[in-house]
Amino acid sequence: MTIVESSERHAHELTENERTAIKLFELAEEREVQGQLSDSVKYYRQATKLCHNVETIYRQKHLPGLVKKLQQERGHSRKVDEDQVKRINVDKLLQSFEYAEVIPFDPNNPDHLEPGSMVIKLGITDTEVPQISPLLDLHDDIWVNILEILISTDCQSWFNFSMTCKRNAYIGFGNQYIWKYLWNRIYPSQIYDGLTMEMKVQMLEAKLNLQYGSKPKQMLKTQPYIRFGGIYISVVNYLSEGGKLYDSSSWINPTRTITYYRYFRFYPDGQCLMLLTFLEPKQIVPFIQRGKQYATPTTDSNSTGGGGGLDEYKSEPSRIYCGSWTLDDSTSKLTIVVTNGPSPHHVYYYTFVIKNMAHYYHGKLNWEAMESVRKPVVGEVPSREGEVSQLSIRKEKPFRFLKVKSYQY
Repeated sequence: MTIVESSERHAHELTENERTAIKLFELAEEREVQGQLSDSVKYYRQATKLCHNVETIYRQKHLPGLVKKLQQERGHSRKVDEDQVKRINVDKLLQSFEYAEVIPFDPNNPDHLEPGSMVIKLGITDTEVPQISPLLDLHDDIWVNILEILISTDCQSWFNFSMTCKRNAYIGFGNQYIWKYLWNRIYPSQIYDGLTMEMKVQMLEAKLNLQYGSKPKQMLKTQPYIRFGGIYISVVNYLSEGGKLYDSSSWINPTRTITYYRYFRFYPDGQCLMLLTFLEPKQIVPFIQRGKQYATPTTDSNSTGGGGGLDEYKSEPSRIYCGSWTLDDSTSKLTIVVTNGPSPHHVYYYTFVIKNMAHYYHGKLNWEAMESVRKPVVGEVPSREGEVSQLSIRKEKPFRFLKVKSYQY
């Protein structure tokens, strides 16, 4: 008997406490992924109190049932040979698809549904013959124009289309016009320190032709850039040690986990928004917008703080600060300057190195430095103008890009 069959056989034997414990266990895992370690520990403890072997039950009875459900919805996954995948020359493979044909549906053979077939099956019964899609006759130039529209409105749609068959893979991924269009949307929107728009365009074109052999795809892979249409998030966790009670006999001091979030949202005109708060992304991200002084989520049953009204969020931790950003052309380092930050007497400078992350090229910001420079203060004797203070980044974590569908730029 397989684990899945055992799961189905014993699913009805779970008690009410075990089912509640499993829900708490799943909630704890979710909070752990979000970086809210103190909440995660709390839910783990509650689950363990209800059922001391909740993890064993979850993995042996509950989890296999979820796996089977996913297999039924998405099909059985196949093991991929990662070493073999790495040896594939993707560019060469795409070029081999240039003359691939899209096979139309054969009405005389109902089983003839090749992966490359384009058929219209919406609104018909099983007894009716599907009609061949007229999209088969579209010229490649028309598809290129359509893909350009998809890139400008929803990049994910361009990717999804290009993954449907060999022919579309060549049109979407193997066509240099598409990559140049994407190149034109990204690099001219970057803000390079000390360069006018004309100088910037000349510099980018020269770099594309001389350094990357007129291959925009290669430049997009290796030349760092800032992403728009989303937000960069840093989740910071650390332990804070408290003091023992006067009559405590404990040998150790109590500790608690501190969790807070840093947010950066960038715009192509060189402006950026900065926010430091304890509120998690699903509560705060939709409200980080230009023209707002505070990120004020609506209070509901899912909101942190519960029913306190918006005034509880109008505090310094939820305040949005406006700054500016630039990239260094030679080092590709990112510098953010916040003139009116948390302290009215300082200008804040944040420096990052742009790195790749699992799902995005150039989607990660690694800390390099954080410092403040003293502004001139009226009546201050002696003047401390220009005094530089290095701020600690020991507890800070890298920023990772998160795409936000509701953001427009």
